[in-house]
Amino acid sequence: MIRRSPPKEESWESYKTRFPHQRVTTVKRVFEQLERYVEDRGLEWTPKLLPVWASYKKGRENRVTVLLRTEQPVKVAIKMR
Repeated sequence: MIRRSPPKEESWESYKTRFPHQRVTTVKRVFEQLERYVEDRGLEWTPKLLPVWASYKKGRENRVTVLLRTEQPVKVAIKMR
């Protein structure tokens, strides 16, 4: 079994150097709204900024993911359970 190292964490500043300004602004705005939702409900979710997506994780699972890929529109994926 091949084990991969975890992806490198990013920052909003590093996103700005790699993605169009409007895309980063949109994703950051969505992520800030998610942050308020998580805090208001006392959810034990952790924010992660990764190479092509930003997510909130519970343990090892992504609960909400916002994709930044430039070849398609910004996407939000929510894990329901």
